Amino acid sequence: DWENHRTDTQYEDALIAKVFLFQFVNSYISLYYIAFLKDNVSIFGVSDECVPNCIQELQTQLASIFITQMVIGQAKEVLIPYLKAKAMMKLEDRKVKKQSGQKVAMAKAERESKLETYPGPFDDYNEMVIQFGYVTLFAAAFPVTSVLALVNNLIEIRSDALKILVSMQRPAYRGAEDIGTWYNIL
Repeated sequence: DWENHRTDTQYEDALIAKVFLFQFVNSYISLYYIAFLKDNVSIFGVSDECVPNCIQELQTQLASIFITQMVIGQAKEVLIPYLKAKAMMKLEDRKVKKQSGQKVAMAKAERESKLETYPGPFDDYNEMVIQFGYVTLFAAAFPVTSVLALVNNLIEIRSDALKILVSMQRPAYRGAEDIGTWYNIL
């Protein structure tokens, strides 16, 4: 936040570029190492070889990373906010019951105001771009990735809707010209 951007759009574009660059390196470095360097480079005089071959090791690595990210991402994105919202409502009901001595039903708007605020689509876009990279960059090693990504995206559409409808406050309207730097990254 020490950068002095003239507009919010410039700030968001710079943030998107920096986060994507970090995520790109962090997500794909091990796969690039296995695919291109493992059999060809010796590090500190020690050569690292693929057993039985690099494509099989790349396939295993990609499958484990991709499936783990899908499962953990869905749990983190849907299950945790849902459980937090339920716990928050229980605590609020107990608090109201303790103060008034009886159970009082809160209005829908009042209940919704107690929920977490929606952080925006930044993390959703980031997740989709990284997933798109796994599918396009390493499709030869694990072709099933595209089918898994399709299934995950179909589930993601509904789980994001559920998250916004049940576990979060209504998002405040923020007009946007486009999706920003995400379009250039894709």
